[in-house]
Amino acid sequence: MSIEHLLNPDGENNEAARMWSNEEIFELVEEESRQESDAVDNLVATEPPTKRPTKSEMLRHVSQALLYLEDQSEHDNLIANLEEFQQHLLKEIHFGGSQAGIKDYFK
Repeated sequence: MSIEHLLNPDGENNEAARMWSNEEIFELVEEESRQESDAVDNLVATEPPTKRPTKSEMLRHVSQALLYLEDQSEHDNLIANLEEFQQHLLKEIHFGGSQAGIKDYFK
């Protein structure tokens, strides 16, 4: 085995030793820039999903709305609907749940 073979083994990638022209370097930089801008555009285009409030949070919001509307008689229909929705949420929170088992914590 010769020193030449050890320093330059067969099948070695010689791209690092290659001399690049200015045009080739410019094209490589432009291509990388296009790929990065495409990646940024893809990140911007995907919006995070809208977070749905929990039933407890909704109950708190409905209660606040009812406090605001309680003195306004022109919104009686809205108040009645909100009170009905509030009762529905209370039933769901207190009676609609199920007891958690040990397997529920490992899903």
